[in-house]
Amino acid sequence: MAGWFAGEITKINKQVVVGKRRLTGGESDEYYARIWLRNLKKYKYVNLDSQALTTAIEVAIRKQALFEVREDEGLSVFRTTVSSKLVDFESEYLQRSVSAQRKVLVKNQLQRFHEYFTGRSVNSISVSEYKDYIEWRKQNNQRGKQYTISNSVLHSEVILMGSFVGHLANNGAIGERLFRSLKSSGWSNFIGKKETRGAFTVEQYKKLRDYTANWHTEKKLDARARYTRQVVHWLIRIAGHTGLRTIELKNLRWRDIAEHEKGCVLSVKGKSYAKRERFRRILSDSGTYQYLYEVKIITKELANETGRILTDNDFVFVKHNGKRADDLWAQNISIALSRLNMKKDEEGRRISLYSLRHYFATRQIEAGISIYDLAEYMGTSVSMIEQYYGKGTHEKLGMRVMGDLIEEELEDRLVAAKVVTDDGLRDSRN
Repeated sequence: MAGWFAGEITKINKQVVVGKRRLTGGESDEYYARIWLRNLKKYKYVNLDSQALTTAIEVAIRKQALFEVREDEGLSVFRTTVSSKLVDFESEYLQRSVSAQRKVLVKNQLQRFHEYFTGRSVNSISVSEYKDYIEWRKQNNQRGKQYTISNSVLHSEVILMGSFVGHLANNGAIGERLFRSLKSSGWSNFIGKKETRGAFTVEQYKKLRDYTANWHTEKKLDARARYTRQVVHWLIRIAGHTGLRTIELKNLRWRDIAEHEKGCVLSVKGKSYAKRERFRRILSDSGTYQYLYEVKIITKELANETGRILTDNDFVFVKHNGKRADDLWAQNISIALSRLNMKKDEEGRRISLYSLRHYFATRQIEAGISIYDLAEYMGTSVSMIEQYYGKGTHEKLGMRVMGDLIEEELEDRLVAAKVVTDDGLRDSRN
């Protein structure tokens, strides 16, 4: 806890120290106190709600007296419920230099922790209960029990829970022994490996593309549904042609698209943090430019109908109300895949919009593109390409490696079969 304070501290007496709290972006505006509780033999950290040192010292002395009285009377001094500590952790986390989207995600994840731990005391929770969270989470999905939670989501939540446990230890809410037990328990191993998304075959991609081309013409669809379905069709074609991540598709603006003599240049923005953004430029074909042009026609008509003006700064993929399509209509794509009975690929892996990135990578590898060039083009690492992308079916993989030998063997069989047939014909004639 030596690094809890930032800068100089003021020692009031043997039990009380006052100073500014250390934050990710610097130090707190207000003063905090660290008060030693003699009976409990613990430190109590409190916000003094003052930016003036003189006032903060007075408040700290009053707090010390109050805590000593509560100790003598056998009353609780600490807020020991997990829920109260989650509130503190959330307040601290939201002051970090992370993106707005990340903050929203963390809020939702912390809400799951609130539901699981409810009014439990921090010190009464065992290592096994942290592990049990994983199984509880699988059974308590807000979307409904019929929807499964991916291992990637669970890994993300367990990482955040690990940060929360570290927060508890840093603030003296749990003992060092419990913290070390949790760190060494390997609780993430209870989740399993992150799920590898499947890849569309060429036939599956064409089937999905052709089906969604006209599904906006179905009867009894309102204006919002017709608009969404049209854009979803072009979204599928763009994703299949470019291999862009879903986050890159979400972030794409009209100003990021430039016509080129060989197609179009896209300046894409991917995963980012508040102080660091990842950009890359890719050259795509003329087909991609045409698909984007079709999206622009649809969104421009929608903007005119609602009295808005479409600008270069607007996002390419927007909802019917003009706001960015954060989910990129995953539910619509899921409906289309269900209707076509294409929820999984030939290897039994789940497919979704993101699978079009795998489809793109697989096709490029099958076409003989270097994985080094492909990794740079897709904005990922060579190891990621080797581990996740370009993994076709066992049959296609076998043909790429053993294709020549297999073809030779098939040719030998055909020749042998022809000899047998010819001999049989001669015998019948005799």
